[in-house]
Amino acid sequence: MAAQLFAVPDPTGRDNNRVEHIGRLEQLQSPYRTYLDRLAPTTRRSAESRLHLIANILWPGVPAPEAPWHELDAGRSSTCGRG
Repeated sequence: MAAQLFAVPDPTGRDNNRVEHIGRLEQLQSPYRTYLDRLAPTTRRSAESRLHLIANILWPGVPAPEAPWHELDAGRSSTCGRG
């Protein structure tokens, strides 16, 4: 199942007591697609290949475009450069 991300109105704004209808929320692009779209076409294919490999390690059986990339926390999962 693909992750669905939405832009939610700011709850600290002036009208923070107003309830927003779900139809007014706009769907955002997935982190996977956003990352790839920002790359130069010449590097996009190799980056996409690496993302498929990573997704297969983290979420076996889940296609990379549908993986829950938004749940990753690079600060908690990175061990590079730490002793």
